[in-house]
Amino acid sequence: MGRRFPWWIPVLLVLLFPAFRAATRISRTAFGEQGVLLTGTASLDSLLGSAGSRPVVLNFWATWCSPCVHELPVLDSLYIEMAGEALFAAVSIGDPDLSTLVSFRESVSIAMPVVWLSPQEAEALRERYGIPSVLPVTIVLVEGRETARLVGAATTARFREAIGGRAEGVDTLQVNDVLHFYVVGNPSDSVTVQLHGAAVALAGGENVELVDPFTPEGAGIIEENMLPALDRPYAQACRGQACYTPMFSAEQVFATFGPE
Repeated sequence: MGRRFPWWIPVLLVLLFPAFRAATRISRTAFGEQGVLLTGTASLDSLLGSAGSRPVVLNFWATWCSPCVHELPVLDSLYIEMAGEALFAAVSIGDPDLSTLVSFRESVSIAMPVVWLSPQEAEALRERYGIPSVLPVTIVLVEGRETARLVGAATTARFREAIGGRAEGVDTLQVNDVLHFYVVGNPSDSVTVQLHGAAVALAGGENVELVDPFTPEGAGIIEENMLPALDRPYAQACRGQACYTPMFSAEQVFATFGPE
């Protein structure tokens, strides 16, 4: 007669499964479990309405903004740490297509709620809160009143000060911050050449970095600086720790930064 399978093993597994599932959930959360993705201004307003007296941290960002992407883990860690104490939301106002954000989230986990707005809704929200043309921008609201604003990527300490109401003054983009350009494209492409010429004319050669995405060196620069991978040449301008939306023609560059 063969040996009988021990009856107590299935019972033990049933008893242990809830504990195993809870441990797994805690572990995944600690490492940045993917949070909820909301769309539309109505969803954002509903989220804001649930804050009560808690501080609200609204981070305005876009997937093409390298300082934004670098800053997300900092905010996400605070979101996990301050669960229940403050309401956080990462609001994408620079990605015209929802599919771009969905694709981004396939490789990057963001635990805090993420909100995508259409270009029309994003423009209306910019006007509502007075958001400048650079990103990231983070504002702190308490019962609907803005108590702090940070322009450009911030440190954990700076975020803590802003959330706790201890931030001295309001961060604003300084006109004397150095203007720096990344020009990404094949150096022999006529559009790349024109973009590079416009960037050098405005910022000087020492503040313009020409990146060829088709070389290992260029691909490394794109990865290191989290620059957007686009299917055509572009120029992205940054001041300090804040960046402007990518531009695709020399005319657009001059229109944005040339003399009024």
